[in-house]
Amino acid sequence: MGTRSYKLQACVETLQEAILAEQRGADELEFCSRLDLDGLTPDLVLVKQVLESVSIPIHVMIRPRGGNFEYTEEEVVKMEQSIYGFNTIGIAGVVLGASINDAIDISTLQRLIEKVDHRLIITLHKVIDTVADPMACITDIKNTSVRLDRILSSGGKRTAEQGIFKLKEMRSATEGYCKIIAAGKITKDNLGALHHKLRLQFYHGRRIV
Repeated sequence: MGTRSYKLQACVETLQEAILAEQRGADELEFCSRLDLDGLTPDLVLVKQVLESVSIPIHVMIRPRGGNFEYTEEEVVKMEQSIYGFNTIGIAGVVLGASINDAIDISTLQRLIEKVDHRLIITLHKVIDTVADPMACITDIKNTSVRLDRILSSGGKRTAEQGIFKLKEMRSATEGYCKIIAAGKITKDNLGALHHKLRLQFYHGRRIV
C-alpha cells in the first residue's frame, strides 16, 4: 500500500462507512449526506464524530440541496454559514461549486472560497461536468484569483472510463495550478486499468476500497 503513487478518496455518508473505508485502505474521505442526491452538506455533529473515529483526512461537501448548481442568495448565505461551521473543527478541506448560464459561477465560487479557512484544501466538485465548456471554465477560473486545490470530475461523462480523453485534457490544462481527482464509477476492480491510462494523483469513488 505504501508504494502507491496515487491516493484513494472514498465517498461516504455514515460514521460506519467512514470507519470501514479507512480500514479498507482509503487515504482520505469525502463526507456527505444524501448520496442519493449526489451528496449534500452533512451534519456538523456527525462530522465531529467521524473526526474522532478516523485518522485520515476528511473533506466535507458544501451543497444545500439536490438538483442544479444555480443558487439563490439565500442558498449562498446558507453555504457560507456551513463553511464557517466547518472551518475550525479539524477537517482537511471543503468540496463546493456553483454554476450560472451553463458555466461556472466564478463570483459565487470566489465568495464561498473567501470564507474558507486558508489551511483547508478546496475542491471544485462535479459541477464542472455540468457546464457547456469545462475547458473554457477552467481557463476562466485560472485567470482569476480564485484559490483552488483540486477539481473533481468524470470528464463530463457518466463514468471516468468514458471521460478519459477529457480528464487527460483537464490534467494538462491544470498542471501547476491544481490537481484533478477522477471520479465516476471507479471501483477497486477498474482502478488499476484507469490509473494506467490517466496517471493522476487522486481517485474518488463510493466503492473505491
